[in-house]
Amino acid sequence: MVSACQTSRYGKVVCGEIYKKDGSRLSVAQRDRLRMPSGHGQVVVTTDIYAKNHEKTKISYDSVDSVHVWHPASPDEVWTMVPVPGYGWCMRYVDNPYIQVLCYSSRGYGLFASGRMTNYYTQRIVSKTKVRFLIARAGQPVRNIGKVKGYGDRSWREHLCSYVADDPGLCQRIMQSKRRKYEILQLLSDYKPQQTLK
Repeated sequence: MVSACQTSRYGKVVCGEIYKKDGSRLSVAQRDRLRMPSGHGQVVVTTDIYAKNHEKTKISYDSVDSVHVWHPASPDEVWTMVPVPGYGWCMRYVDNPYIQVLCYSSRGYGLFASGRMTNYYTQRIVSKTKVRFLIARAGQPVRNIGKVKGYGDRSWREHLCSYVADDPGLCQRIMQSKRRKYEILQLLSDYKPQQTLK
């Protein structure tokens, strides 16, 4: 995961699969493309994007459960976008059966040909782009755990451990890590609540 200044629309038009709340699914590949949504925006699908008279279809934010996206050059690097109340479209960064880490960027997201995901931001003195990591657990409100950039200092690591306190081994690894936040958060892919251990 990287961050990029939003000076172009590069990486915003990709392939994907749209999973709707009614159980239906729409595949967008071959000559079709979708524009990666942001905010509370619609998912815009372009049919036969290379044709002169291509058609666009708009799918409402409220009707979508999730969107799996990938760059045409890296079909094996699939990312999942989900709508999150109070924020809008977020990118799933860590997916674990018991906990998820989501990334929220108010300026949206893009995918490089290498398959890497980027959060777009703008360079302005007055207004700042909001890019945050969120923690999501079933049956609990989504929690904002702060900015993406920087290293995880001790207080941040302690705060993170409060969400996975029922896995002491993982907490120990988190507290001992001196890496950047996005690297430490990857440790949550190993999270197993103590009551599930045998």
